[in-house]
Amino acid sequence: MPPALRDEYAYIPNSITNGFSMGPLSLPSSTHFHKNHYKEDRQSSIDNWLSKSLDAGFIAGPFDTAQVEAEIGPIHASPLQIVDKHDANGRIIKERIVYDASYPKARPGRPPPPIPSINSQIRKEDYPCEWFTAAETKILIRSAPPHARFAGFDLKDAFQQLGNLPSQRRLFCINVLDRIYVWLVGIFGLTSICGLFGACCDVTCFFLELLFPLLLTKHYVDDFLVADFAPPSSPHADRPFDLILHAVREFGWEVHPEKFFSWTRQFTFLGFEWDADSRSATLTQKKQTKFLGKLIALNNSHDVSEKEVASLIGSCQHVCVIATHRRSKLNALYRLRNSFIGSHSATRRYLDTASKREVVDWIHFFQAGPVTCSLDTSSSLFHTPVFSDASDFALGVVLGSKALSIPLPPDYCDRPDINIGVGEAWAFELAVHAAIAAGARSCVLLVHVDNQGVVYALRRGRSRNQLVNEVIDRTSEYALSFDVELSVRYVRSEDNPADAPSRGDSSGYEPLIFPFDRPWESILNIRSS
Repeated sequence: MPPALRDEYAYIPNSITNGFSMGPLSLPSSTHFHKNHYKEDRQSSIDNWLSKSLDAGFIAGPFDTAQVEAEIGPIHASPLQIVDKHDANGRIIKERIVYDASYPKARPGRPPPPIPSINSQIRKEDYPCEWFTAAETKILIRSAPPHARFAGFDLKDAFQQLGNLPSQRRLFCINVLDRIYVWLVGIFGLTSICGLFGACCDVTCFFLELLFPLLLTKHYVDDFLVADFAPPSSPHADRPFDLILHAVREFGWEVHPEKFFSWTRQFTFLGFEWDADSRSATLTQKKQTKFLGKLIALNNSHDVSEKEVASLIGSCQHVCVIATHRRSKLNALYRLRNSFIGSHSATRRYLDTASKREVVDWIHFFQAGPVTCSLDTSSSLFHTPVFSDASDFALGVVLGSKALSIPLPPDYCDRPDINIGVGEAWAFELAVHAAIAAGARSCVLLVHVDNQGVVYALRRGRSRNQLVNEVIDRTSEYALSFDVELSVRYVRSEDNPADAPSRGDSSGYEPLIFPFDRPWESILNIRSS
């Protein structure tokens, strides 16, 4: 395990024994129950969920309010709501009971709620972990040796395998018909739980790779992919998959009894069917039908919500992993989604002409047949070397024989939530814009960066710092619109030509001139005011 992660995950062993803290949460000074958000005619669904959760040991109860207050003090209950999953015909096929830890939400221009939500006290960036994405799976299959074989498994009940910290349970109560239940485990919907669970899965991957040489283990939430690279001549060849599963169980996890597959070279993972022999990837029929249904529903709607538009964009972006030529077919939908910024969550908008045109185009794409790609064909590399860097007082970019230096306030790294890593991320964003302005299209764009923390954040697609996360999101979408696949490579500072421009010295280079946004200016002005 890298030393930085070793320090970052040092809290895990003690938390496994004593319970995981869900964040720096303020305990209630008085009892307060938020009204549940489900209709009375759905009470039987809640009763069934309570019964199953009690049997599984996820919650305790029922108790009287006075009994609980006498034992542990004032308590808090967030509302329960039911989120339905529908099939293509609108029938409910699955009910998910959600503990709405984000309620009540702060509204722009209004005073903050008198009792803040649980999630408003938690910063997502404080709980990083690694996700293995479909894009990374494509690279893995493409580069795997001919003898490689693959297997996979799911963890049962995911977040609910983590016990929560007993001292915080006063915040995690459920009020149903004036009877109190208490959460004992991780809760779906808490801002911190994905990162906490993901960090435990990261440690599991490192443990398996230490235990089994020539094994690569990755995960996306609770879905694990195992790649065995042991050649036939290796003493580790032909090890049984049951050996891997036994180690996972010994580590403390409960593996889902039905969701796993043993060694193979054809498998389904993250909504795609991967074939290491034919070196191809195909969107599963189930996903294709689901995504097409989303598009048709949106196209037939009188108006749309931000959530609906964002969900559709996410589905189409997922498909762009293998249908890379579709990356530029989302620009109007991006603009529509961004038009909701600052609006109330209940706001709905008409589907404008440009967005409707894109939706119809995607419908025709999905109706044309299976979505598939060859993993043997890859985009060409952008022809000009690109380097970026940041110092305490400037951003620097080198593109071939040209360089750009952007001065920043000398104290910018001393401001709240801003450090040199944020500067490095801004420089990376600037470098991507420079390359695209120079003609990068339908290619892999390799940017050299000399900050390992930023390289790591860019590769995994998330950071502990929210400003870096914003850079990642902006830059990814911008590159996607030009069919550009981003890649980042670490380079030592002494080997980084952008080091000098980042210190204000661009001598020896031609001026690098192109139009670009300056998101750091508004951020630094806000910090200054």
